[in-house]
Amino acid sequence: QDNYRKILSRITSFLYIGSAVASRDRELLKNHHITHILNLTRSPNAFPNDYTCEAIPLRDTAHENLTMEIIKRAVNFIN
Repeated sequence: QDNYRKILSRITSFLYIGSAVASRDRELLKNHHITHILNLTRSPNAFPNDYTCEAIPLRDTAHENLTMEIIKRAVNFIN
């Protein structure tokens, strides 16, 4: 199961989605030429000095309140 969690899925030519486990795998990030990380978990960024990071602390539950402010913040970072 940990190997599955280390997969990055390509969304666009510059955007990938992955798990918290994947974001802590320096070799995986390097191999995919990752330069920025949008962290949508309550876990700290694994390599804050090596990547441009934005952290928005969310829980992975159906009850998480995704406000427009949170969505705008994430979209602004991606842009």
